[in-house]
Amino acid sequence: MSCSRKRALWLLFAGTFFAPLANALDSALQVSQYAHSSWKIIDGVIPGIPYGLAQTSDGYLWIGTSSGLAHFDGVRFVNFPVTETSQSVGSNAITSLFGAKDGSLWIGTRAGLSHLADGELTNLDYTGAYPAAMTESGDGGIWISNVAKGGASGGNARAPLCRVASSPMRCFSDTEGLTVGNKDFSAVGLAQDTDGSFLLGTTSSLLRWKPGGATTSFELQGAKSYGTPNVVAIARDSEGIFWVGVRQAGPHLGLMQLRKDILDSVRIGEFDGAKVVVSSLLMDTDHTLWVGTNEQGLWHINDKKRVDHYTSREGLSGDDVNRIFEDREGNVWVATTNGIDMFHALPVSSIGAREGRSGDHVDTIMARKNELWAASDNKIDIISADGVKTIDPSAGFSGDQITALFEDNSDGIWVSTDNSLYVLRGGKFVEVRRKDGRQIGWTTSMAQDADGSILAMSIRPERRMVRLRDFKVVEDALLPPTPLVQKIAAGPSGVWLGLRVGDFARYQDQEIKNIVEFEHNPESFVQHITVNSDGSVFGSTRIGLAAWKNDRKQTLTTRNGLPCDYLYTHIIDDSGDLWLFGQCGLMGISHEDIAAWWQDANRKVVVKYFDSIDGAHSGFVPFVASAKTNDGRLWFTNSAAVEVFDPNHIPSNRVLPSIRVENLVANGVGSPAKDGLVLGPLLRNLEIDYTATSLSIPQRVKFRYKLEGKDDEWMEAGSRRQAFYNDLDPGSYTFVVSASNNDGLWNDSGASFRFTVAPAWFQTTWFHIFTALLVLFLLYGGYRVRVRQIARALNIRFDERLAERTEIARDLHDTLLQTIQGSKMVADGVLLQQGDPARLRWALEKLSEWLDRAANEGRAAVDALRHSAVERNDLAQGLQRAAEESPNTSQIDVSLSTAGSPIDWHPVLRNEIYRIGYEAIRNARAHAEATRLEIQLFYGKREFELRINDNGRGMDENVLNEGKPGHFGLQGMRERALRIGARLTIRSSNHGTEVRFVLPNNRIYERKNHP
Repeated sequence: MSCSRKRALWLLFAGTFFAPLANALDSALQVSQYAHSSWKIIDGVIPGIPYGLAQTSDGYLWIGTSSGLAHFDGVRFVNFPVTETSQSVGSNAITSLFGAKDGSLWIGTRAGLSHLADGELTNLDYTGAYPAAMTESGDGGIWISNVAKGGASGGNARAPLCRVASSPMRCFSDTEGLTVGNKDFSAVGLAQDTDGSFLLGTTSSLLRWKPGGATTSFELQGAKSYGTPNVVAIARDSEGIFWVGVRQAGPHLGLMQLRKDILDSVRIGEFDGAKVVVSSLLMDTDHTLWVGTNEQGLWHINDKKRVDHYTSREGLSGDDVNRIFEDREGNVWVATTNGIDMFHALPVSSIGAREGRSGDHVDTIMARKNELWAASDNKIDIISADGVKTIDPSAGFSGDQITALFEDNSDGIWVSTDNSLYVLRGGKFVEVRRKDGRQIGWTTSMAQDADGSILAMSIRPERRMVRLRDFKVVEDALLPPTPLVQKIAAGPSGVWLGLRVGDFARYQDQEIKNIVEFEHNPESFVQHITVNSDGSVFGSTRIGLAAWKNDRKQTLTTRNGLPCDYLYTHIIDDSGDLWLFGQCGLMGISHEDIAAWWQDANRKVVVKYFDSIDGAHSGFVPFVASAKTNDGRLWFTNSAAVEVFDPNHIPSNRVLPSIRVENLVANGVGSPAKDGLVLGPLLRNLEIDYTATSLSIPQRVKFRYKLEGKDDEWMEAGSRRQAFYNDLDPGSYTFVVSASNNDGLWNDSGASFRFTVAPAWFQTTWFHIFTALLVLFLLYGGYRVRVRQIARALNIRFDERLAERTEIARDLHDTLLQTIQGSKMVADGVLLQQGDPARLRWALEKLSEWLDRAANEGRAAVDALRHSAVERNDLAQGLQRAAEESPNTSQIDVSLSTAGSPIDWHPVLRNEIYRIGYEAIRNARAHAEATRLEIQLFYGKREFELRINDNGRGMDENVLNEGKPGHFGLQGMRERALRIGARLTIRSSNHGTEVRFVLPNNRIYERKNHP
C-alpha cells in the first residue's frame, strides 16, 4: 500500500463530486505506516457507538451512532441540532448514512429513513424495515437495501431493495424479478456494477439483479441463519472482481471473492479469508482493500496482494469494526464499537519492527539498487518491494555492532563491525586485514577514490586511513591527532575530509592538506560530507550546510530561510534538488535555488519543509544517515526507525477546503450565523465562529478574514477559527473568510455572512437630524448671546467713561470748586470791611494760600484718576486734616475718635469713603454755622461705620432730599455710597446734622492677592 496512499490522488473537487487523477501512487505500505488519529467514546466527543459514516459536499464528516447524529469538521464534533429542523430524526439509533451528490444526507435509523437537505430534515414513510446500506446510481437515484423488522409483513418488509429520488419511493421484490428465496426478504450488503446491475447480500446468498431482468443467486455454503443477512459488505476492485464480506467464519465463508461467477473464500499467502468474520469492506481509490472484522480489527490487502493486520494492540480504537469509509481527500475512517479512527498518507513513512524489520533501532544505512540496507547491532535488514530480509552473523561476519556499510562501483558490499572490515564475495562475507595480519579497526566512514581504490577510516585503536585495492591494503597511514577527522568522501575534486571542528580538508599523498575553514563554534563538527558531481563539497554541521566550490566557501543557514541550522545529513535527488535532514525535520531546496545561492550567499531560498506531522522524525545517528535507491526514493534514519521519502511522488491534497460561518456570539448571546441577521444595538463584543472542513491535517489549515464595513485589509488568523470585534457602529457588514488546506491551497471564494447592527435610539437618523438642528439652534442662541455680551460690554465701557466723567465732576466739586468757593467767601468778607487793613492783609494771605491749594487740588484731581487720594490705612488722619483745613466762617471745635482696629482698605473703597466724609465735613464748616464737629470711626467685626455730627442750624427738608440747585455735594455723597454698596443716612434738624455711613466688611478690606 502507498506510503502516500491518499494524498497522491490529486483530487479535483468541483461542486458535489470529485475524482482521482491518473497518477495514483504505489500502494505497497502497511496500515501502521499511515498517520493515525483516534477519538474514543470514553472521551465524550461522540454521543454513542458509531455505525454510520458519510461525507456531504460541504466537507463535514457525519457520524451516525446508537445515540444520535453528529458531524465533524476536523477539529470539533458537534451533535446534530435537531431543534433547528422542522422535524426530528425518527430514532436516535442510526444504522446507516449516505452523502448524495446533491449535498444532502440520507439517514437510516431503526425507525426508517430521513433526509437532511439545506438544514431541513424530512422523515419518509418507511415501515416494516430499516435501511441497511445505500448507494447512488448515475441518475441520482438513492438505492437502499432493507432489513425486515421482526414480525413485520407490510410496508417495506417484503422488499429487499428500494429506490428513492425526486419521485415517490419505489421498492423492488419478486414482482420486479428480484427473487430472494427462502422467504428471506432482507438484504444488507449492496454494490452496483458498471453495467447497472446490483449485488445484494442476504442471509444465505449473494444476488445479482438488474432492473427489468432476472436474479442470479450465488449461495453461501454452510452459512447459519441468525435472522439477519450474513452477507454484510460488498466491494468492487479495478479488475471488476467483487469482494464479499460474510459475518460468519468457516469454509467458503468469511472474506470471499466473486470471480467469473464463482464465489469462494480468499487465501493470500498465509492469510486465510475463511477465518475472518467480516463486518465492513472498503476498496479505496488506490485499489487497496480494507477489511473490518468482528473482534479482529482491520485487515489490509494492497493491489500487490500483500496483507497486513492492524488491531487495538497497534492503536485501533477497538477490534469490532462497524464501518469503513473514505472521504474526498482520501482519508480512511474506521468506526469501531469504541470510537472512530482516521488514517491518511504521509510524505515520509517509517519502517520498523511492525513492518517486518528485525528491530526499530538503526545505526547506519546504505542503498543498493532498489534495496535499502539498514544495520542495527549485528544484523542487517534488507528492505525491498518484496518485503524485509534479515542478514545476521551467520552470513560470515562477526561483531556486536555494525559501524559502516558501503557499496563500491563494482557492486561490492563492505561491512565494518567493531574492529573488523568485511567484503561480500561469493555470497559470503570475507574479512580484510592489514598487511601485518591485524584487524583494520573500528571503521566509521568509507569512500572510493577516482582510481577505484577503497578508503576506510578507522578511529580505534588509533585513527588511521587505510587504502585497499583488489581487497588488499595498499596504504596504511596514521592520521594526526589534529585536526580530528570525522567523515570522508570522494568525487571529481578528490578525497575530502569532514573535520570535527566543522571545517573541510583534502586528503592527498597520505596527508591532510588545504584546510577550508568556516566561521563556526568549536562544537559544529561535520556530521556528513559529500563530493558532488560538479566537484562541490557539502557538509552537514550544527550551524547549517557548509559548502565549498571552486575555492569559494559559504554556509546555508536560517538566515537563508532554513527552518533550523542543526543538520544531521543531506542528499541530492535524481532531479539535482538538495534535501537536508536536520533537527527540525526534512527540508528540500531546488537545484535552481542552490545555483542562485552560489551566486549570492545572502539569498533567501524556498524550502519544502516536512516535520513530524508529515512523518519526518529527526534524530542523531552516529554513522551514515541518508541514502538514495535507484527508484529515486530517499532514505533517512533517526536511529529509532528507517524513514523513506519519494521526492517524485509527494502526496498533495488538491481538495479545496469547504468553508462555513457557523455561529456568532453577540454581547455574550450565541446564535446561528444566518445571512441577513439583525443584531441588537450597542454591540460591544462580537465573536464569529467559522470553520473549514479539511480533514487530513486540520492543524495545518490556515484562515484569513475581513469584515467589510470595518476592515480595510485581510486579517491573517493562522489556525484560529474565531474572529473578534469590539464596539461595532450601527450599519450593514459582510464577514468574508477564506482558508487553505494542509498543503497551502487556498479556497479564495471562501464564505460570507451578512448581518446588520441595529442603532440605539440615540444612533438613529432622526436623532442625528434632531441633534443637528439642536446644535444649529444652540449656535444661533450662542451667537445672539455673544452679540448681547458685546453690546453689554460696549455699554459698560460707555458707562465707565460716563462714570469717570461723573467722578471727575465730583472730585472737582469736592476739591477745587470748594477751595475756590472758600476763596470767594474770604474775598467777599474783605469787600464788606474795606476799612480794616489788617483784615485785608489776612484775607489776601488766606486767599493766596487757598489759591495755591486750589492748584494742588486740581493736580490731585487729575492724579486721582489713577491713584487714591488717601494713603494706605490713614482714613482717620485724612478726615482730621480735612476738618482742620476746610474753609469756615467761624471758629469750630473738631473731635475725632476711632473704635476698633483699622484694617487695610481697598484703595477705591478707601477713596470713596474719604470723599463722602470730606464732603460732610466741608458742608458742616461752610454752611452749618456750627461750633462743634464730631467725627467717629467704628471698625466692627461685620461692618464699618462713619458718623459726622455738628450742632449747626441744619438743612431745609427740600435741600436734604433734593439738594441745593446748582450744587452737587449731597448728590455726590449718595452716588458714592450707592456705588460701593454702603448705606448713607443724613438726618438734620434745628439742633444740627448727623451723617451716618455704614459699609459691610466684605466690601471694605482689601484681599491679599488684589493688586
